[in-house]
Amino acid sequence: MRTTGNILICLLILVGFCGCDKFKNDTYDLFVYPDKNDFTNHIYVGQYSTADEARDVAAEHMKKYPNGDYEIGKNKIEGDGDGGVYEETFR
Repeated sequence: MRTTGNILICLLILVGFCGCDKFKNDTYDLFVYPDKNDFTNHIYVGQYSTADEARDVAAEHMKKYPNGDYEIGKNKIEGDGDGGVYEETFR
């Protein structure tokens, strides 16, 4: 019985170290480009819990910047501040 308990504890620890990505909450960072021809100038608008929420906010910003564009980054992998590498980027 003691061995079964030790195995169970080891499995729980292993699962904790694996990170189990399927249980994490996705995050979506929104970037607005006031001029779609100049991607060096961007505004970090914020982080949202759904892509649809980020798109809704982007639509409001596009009214302010009719020649602009936006990008949504899903789950930042690395980087500090308002930029970095994401699992995926899209509109």
